[in-house]
Amino acid sequence: MKESVLSVSELNKEIKLLLETEIAPCWIRGEISNLKRQSSGHIYFTLKDAMSQIACVMFRGNAIRQTIEIKEGQQVLAYGEISVYEPRGNYQVLVAILLNDGQGQLQIAFEELKQRLATEGLFDPSTKKSIPLLPKIIGIITSPTGAVIRDFVSILRRRHWQGHLVLLPAKVQGKEASGELIKQILKAEKMAIFDLLVICRGGGSLEDLWPFNEEALVRAVAACSIPIISGIGHEIDFTLTDFAADLRAETPSAAAEIISSHYLKFQDQLQRLTLGLRKYAKIIVENYGHKLEKLAHRLKACSPKSYVNNLSLRLDDTTNHMINIMQTYLYSKKMQLNKLHTRLLTKSPEAPIKLIRMKLEQLEKRLSNNRIETVLKRGFVLLQDEEGKYVTRKENLVKKRELTAIFADGIIGIEVK
Repeated sequence: MKESVLSVSELNKEIKLLLETEIAPCWIRGEISNLKRQSSGHIYFTLKDAMSQIACVMFRGNAIRQTIEIKEGQQVLAYGEISVYEPRGNYQVLVAILLNDGQGQLQIAFEELKQRLATEGLFDPSTKKSIPLLPKIIGIITSPTGAVIRDFVSILRRRHWQGHLVLLPAKVQGKEASGELIKQILKAEKMAIFDLLVICRGGGSLEDLWPFNEEALVRAVAACSIPIISGIGHEIDFTLTDFAADLRAETPSAAAEIISSHYLKFQDQLQRLTLGLRKYAKIIVENYGHKLEKLAHRLKACSPKSYVNNLSLRLDDTTNHMINIMQTYLYSKKMQLNKLHTRLLTKSPEAPIKLIRMKLEQLEKRLSNNRIETVLKRGFVLLQDEEGKYVTRKENLVKKRELTAIFADGIIGIEVK
């Protein structure tokens, strides 16, 4: 029972796999509503009709390539694939292309013809001819009056391209454009002088670029024996001629840069080789110069003068070594003498005598402080009886007996009462 139970995440994953593999990318017609533009550049909206609606998202990379203004209430054709946002279980359309409903028919025709020609192998990479690296004569099929030819020539001149450029004039817009472009391709093959052809024009709407989606022109480009570079419109513009050409350039200017880049590359390579040869020659000369210097040093080292100089240096080294030895020996003996001197000082009687003298001075000072004269000067008085004994207690006194009072400044007689 447990094996048949799915978690919510597992169920959403199964639904996502089923929808994304079983429903192929398709075109959807509807009206834009709930339009929201995120700061990240992603655009979220709903496509609806009278009966239903579906959530859509156009990521930033696709949003910046759109040629129409995306706004609320706009009737459009959207091309995209079904996807499921698993965390919420919501399904939505990941929109890659948005077209006004009027442009949609041309886009559908474009996709159908592209699919049919691709099935025939007209766009197979294996059938593409290699572009010559250094074409000498190039035929450019474009309008002679447009800015494209001026820009193309300007880029080649600025990049110092060396070669011949031949203009094969043709209309690049309108009903007659496809026929004129085919005519110039056939003419170029008959002339048999061109190493490379370039078909180019400036940018425009899908209607403006439609001659380059005509089946006859696409087949003529694919069948041409001369390698062809297409440079049609802007970077985001793609035509069936681009798929049939041997190489697509994003713009006419990019085509000119591709052609001249190989020339610049080889020119740079030649310059690097030239610099490399000069550097190699300089290295060889320097190496031989170093060898000659080494030989000169060796000859100089073998000369008698060099031998005498070496002996002189060795003599100086020996002398310095002996002086160092003597200085070291004398220093060690001096240190020994200092140690002996220190030991003698510790054994000398001068220090004990000095200590005894200090003690005697201290005793003398104490004796001096305890002398009778010193005591009397401090305000004390000595009493002596008739026998000359000092009276130190009151109980030793006898009435009407005479005593002698000794002061610091003299002696007087006193009577006890």
